[in-house]
Amino acid sequence: MIETRKLVVAGIVQGVWFRKFVSDTANHLGIRGWVRNAEDGTVEILATGSVESLEKLESQLWRGTPSSDVRSVRWEPAQEKVFDRFYVR
Repeated sequence: MIETRKLVVAGIVQGVWFRKFVSDTANHLGIRGWVRNAEDGTVEILATGSVESLEKLESQLWRGTPSSDVRSVRWEPAQEKVFDRFYVR
């Protein structure tokens, strides 16, 4: 089953190559969508993929990059959108 989720990652996640990490991970998992820095210091992700791949992505978000410190990962269902790839905004 294909789903779209909006994920918000909080902690030390800006300025530590986190968006590149998310993009690389999503591409590896076959997920389409985008990742961007939010004004409040979080990182926002809109991801479309199989439930299994989205769960793997969430697991990897908790791992983060060596310089990051992930404190929370929240997600909610989103309206399904069709993307042709995953990109950094």
